[in-house]
Amino acid sequence: MGNKIRIQGLYKSFGENQVLNGLTVELETGRVIGLLGENGIGKTTLLQLMAEILHPDQGYISYGNMEHNGTAKGCVSFLLEPEYFYSWMSINDAIHFYRDNFKGFNESKAKAYCNQFHFNLKDKIKKLSKGEKEKVSILLNLSRNACVYLLDEPAGGFDPKFKKEIMHLILETMDENKTIILSTHLLKDFENVFDDVLILRKDNSVYMTCEDIRQNFGKSVEDYYLEVTKND
Repeated sequence: MGNKIRIQGLYKSFGENQVLNGLTVELETGRVIGLLGENGIGKTTLLQLMAEILHPDQGYISYGNMEHNGTAKGCVSFLLEPEYFYSWMSINDAIHFYRDNFKGFNESKAKAYCNQFHFNLKDKIKKLSKGEKEKVSILLNLSRNACVYLLDEPAGGFDPKFKKEIMHLILETMDENKTIILSTHLLKDFENVFDDVLILRKDNSVYMTCEDIRQNFGKSVEDYYLEVTKND
């Protein structure tokens, strides 16, 4: 896949609302990258552009030397909302849906994850609580053998125990050929997982390693983020 994810001159508007305004950045691969920014700054939009759910008004995204023009779609795993599943589906049906529709899905791993978190494969998705549905979505997403995993607020309403377990699964998923981009407001929960952070701003977005933040600025990632965005 090469050693960079290149985002070049990316623009996206919705009507008169300019969300991304020429974003250009090169992201290192084989890293866990925190995607940070204020509400409405474009974090979800960027992830959807990377997954080809949306298409840019201008600019492009490439993975290594392969432009993200459809041929790269199989290497990107986007965290689906629970509502994506049909109401009649059981958890086992959802696993089969992933198996039939997404390249590199590991059915055995998905079932093992469900067993680990005490899900009955026969349970209907519609009868699960909102939090349980979101857990199933995360477990299925992490069961794909992808190059890039895009996680949009994956643990917003979860208890501390499950947040810790999700962090463990994220680290378990990683190797030098995989990249995880995780959008979150829960910096205290996730900053120790991040290798790098991309802080989206209207102007002068920031991409930096967490090690550089701690060594060069003497701050936690959260404190650095608050300092950078205090006037946004």
